[in-house]
Amino acid sequence: MQISLVLAVGLACLLASCSNHLFCDCKSLPGGYTLERSEDGVTFYLNAPRGPSDGGGAIDGTVEEIGWSDELIAAKRHANFRGDGDGWMLIDVHTQAIRGPMADSEFTKLAKQLNLRALPIDQAWLRF
Repeated sequence: MQISLVLAVGLACLLASCSNHLFCDCKSLPGGYTLERSEDGVTFYLNAPRGPSDGGGAIDGTVEEIGWSDELIAAKRHANFRGDGDGWMLIDVHTQAIRGPMADSEFTKLAKQLNLRALPIDQAWLRF
């Protein structure tokens, strides 16, 4: 009887955990970030190490292209709110500082300097 109660409480805690990706179609990225594919199979979100946020992930939008290194994650976002800009978001995985959005031209120059290559999201997903 006591063992089943412990198991039930443990399972409830496991299922209630916001940062648990047990039932999530997710891939791990540097710094504890995760790339999540939604149920529709074509929409992707970038989640911060502390877990999913309210609907837009770490960049407040969906991911269209992505690239990463041990130091940085670059994601081209389509902003959830039309008042926010679309464009490239650059995340320092150590400090969780986010820079952007930036235009394709600015990102292309920066990516070349950083030797960072980004791929369309469907191609990046398959490379994990």
